Amino acid sequence: MVVKAQSMAITMLDGTEQTIGLSSLENVAFSTSKLMVNQISGASSSISLSAIRRIYFKEVPAAIDDVVLTEETISFFPNPVEDLICFRNVPDGTTIVKIYRMDGRMMSQSLVSSGNNSLDASSLPAGFYIVSINNQVLKFIKL
Repeated sequence: MVVKAQSMAITMLDGTEQTIGLSSLENVAFSTSKLMVNQISGASSSISLSAIRRIYFKEVPAAIDDVVLTEETISFFPNPVEDLICFRNVPDGTTIVKIYRMDGRMMSQSLVSSGNNSLDASSLPAGFYIVSINNQVLKFIKL
């Protein structure tokens, strides 16, 4: 089984809600009067802070699905992590790995490859994290 990533939800003053999966986010930033949302796809949006009622993180509906592991499924070990994360089944070429805190803040962005499939996580504070790699989302605990 794989647990799907959380999403960021933005509730507007008019009651509408916009939900964005964390795995699709490049970054989220606040300017003086706007919330800036940039997605990995290159799409971006700017929302006036005065129009926002609430911003929060929630679980994606149907949070747990059975997944058949294939040779293309990327996995990692160990979990929990102390210093080094080693990935299995990294595709040929380089792959971007992003590590997010559970509140959605990106903590790290690195490149891994089939020849260099490890990532130094020693500088991360202890806690729960989300890894986004090759359109897959994984969770881990940093000790």
